[in-house]
Amino acid sequence: MAMPTSGSLSICEAGLGTCRSIATAVTNTTSGSLATNSVCAGKSAPHCMREFYGYSPVSTINVYVGVQWVGVCGGGNGMGGNVQLKCGSTIVCQGNITTFTQGVCTFNWTNVPAGTYCVYGGNITAWNSYSQEPAERYWYSDTSSGAGTTTNTFNTNENVDWEIAAFI
Repeated sequence: MAMPTSGSLSICEAGLGTCRSIATAVTNTTSGSLATNSVCAGKSAPHCMREFYGYSPVSTINVYVGVQWVGVCGGGNGMGGNVQLKCGSTIVCQGNITTFTQGVCTFNWTNVPAGTYCVYGGNITAWNSYSQEPAERYWYSDTSSGAGTTTNTFNTNENVDWEIAAFI
């Protein structure tokens, strides 16, 4: 969404309406600091609100996330929690995984304003019959792979696949 070329702007909605909200224009959320939104918009320090007059995302990207339950040693029922698309610490999109899901959950976030993002999977948990358990997380993307809770950052269309396992 294009920002106005004059008048009042807000970092978040704060009563001025979404057409004047920097956070809504940059990350399609209603939160985040001026510095975070500025970096997400590809701007460099020093940050100021006037750099957003007339701002319009140059393009959008699409992010596909697949989360696959690959099993456990010693039993288990599946996975739960969520995955998040983040720009800095701002959550831009979130996909919830139904408790006790086995198999694959997919999330397809389209037309996300261009920016620098990562996918956070630290809220994914494994479930046995009675409780949540720590999960091993491995991710594979178009550009890199690794273990842990957060992918490397990216700024183009991206496909991220998570494999979730537990040792209960």
